[in-house]
Amino acid sequence: MRLKVITIGLMAAGAMFVSACSANPAAPSTPGGSGTQPAVGGGGGSADRDGCLIGTWKVDVDDMAKQAAAMLPMPGTSGKGTGNITLAFADTMSISYDANIAITTPIGDNDMTIDSTYTGTAVSDDWSATGGALKGTMPTNNVKADLKASVGGQTVPMTSIPFQGALDLDEGNLSYTCSGSLASLKGPGVTWKLTKA
Repeated sequence: MRLKVITIGLMAAGAMFVSACSANPAAPSTPGGSGTQPAVGGGGGSADRDGCLIGTWKVDVDDMAKQAAAMLPMPGTSGKGTGNITLAFADTMSISYDANIAITTPIGDNDMTIDSTYTGTAVSDDWSATGGALKGTMPTNNVKADLKASVGGQTVPMTSIPFQGALDLDEGNLSYTCSGSLASLKGPGVTWKLTKA
């Protein structure tokens, strides 16, 4: 049972964040979407920083949790996200976490829930966003992940796993779209759906 819990916990965490990076080239821009707006001044005003992204964005954490749950190969699995993940694009790009992702799956006569709590901030000062591709590095990163599991109301020990704490922009291209007050970040896993704050 403990191995199954650890495996599901690792899969859930992987579906949520590690998969947000991609070694493949970014998808092309969609009409009226990414890369079509001119860059603006006052934080990220250079030609390689899409002006549409400049500002503060909230991630739809609950939608992210539901997408992650749908990626796991166990029937009846569901996801619930609470709290906030906030992205800010200016001279620096920052991702601030204060969120919980709960993935629940039936195990025999009980439900097993993996609770993943993410806190902290990661920052990039060399980010770029142009032509639908978001790139850079995030050397400043104090994000922590705390995973807990329960089966039938009983706590099950979890093995700690390393957490990058951010979109791994230095590992490849991440595609994005942006139009008005809506944007999205897309890797091979879940899509981060953003709404301008």
